[in-house]
Amino acid sequence: MTDSEYVEKGRQSRHKRVIPSRKSPHVPAQALGYLIQPIRLLQLLLDAPPDSVATLEVFEDVGLESGAGNKVASQVKTGLVKNPLTDKSPELWKTLANWCDAIDRGELDPETAIFEIYVAKPRKGKLAALFHEARSPEEAESAIKAARVSLSKDAVGDKQPLSEAKTYAKRVLKHPHLATLIQNFRITAAAVNPLADLRPLVATKWIRPESVDLVIYHAHGWLNLEELERAAERTDPAPPSFDRELERVQTAVTQNTEKLQGVRIRRAALENQSAHA
Repeated sequence: MTDSEYVEKGRQSRHKRVIPSRKSPHVPAQALGYLIQPIRLLQLLLDAPPDSVATLEVFEDVGLESGAGNKVASQVKTGLVKNPLTDKSPELWKTLANWCDAIDRGELDPETAIFEIYVAKPRKGKLAALFHEARSPEEAESAIKAARVSLSKDAVGDKQPLSEAKTYAKRVLKHPHLATLIQNFRITAAAVNPLADLRPLVATKWIRPESVDLVIYHAHGWLNLEELERAAERTDPAPPSFDRELERVQTAVTQNTEKLQGVRIRRAALENQSAHA
């Protein structure tokens, strides 16, 4: 059985165990957000310097820290239900507010950190684009001014309570380090989808085309296992479903590890035969 056939067989067996349930418009988006985080982490790891440390849910959804202490703080958004980059998106302004708070706590340095919003599908926003394109202090200040003007237009004569987005924006636009943050802000959107974007990145790392899916399957499963085991160490009581999921992931990782080892043994044997031919 080839590597790709093995992965496909695993997918089919998982599909057979799916139990239909009532659909919710929110659960798929939330579940997808958690699944995308390890994929984005893998994408960053493939191009990271050797001394880098990658994290999940530490100082951001996905984090990368170099040996010199420089950080990439990546906030992962699905974009499945709503556009998180619109001018009035609560997600956009809440993310910026959280980064401002992290700066105040000393967790992120606005001078050296990269502040990234990663979206799993192409999305656009006028103010978000201005922030993304600003690289100089002048461009950052101009983008901030445009944000103030845009958000103040709706406020004229409006006696209604501030929306969630404007509540966060009010805090953000007063932050003393906002201009520096904006200069290091970037938007990264999936060209196709996160997994499809990951395959060519893995393939460039001397991975045989037929083994790409197996390597991703194995690495993604290992990351999920690490997250589950870390969560298991917390003092909060875990629901029964947690143990079942942990056992499932552990079994999958063990099977994939054994399969990958078999691939390595076969490859070594073929190379040995070629050397003596």
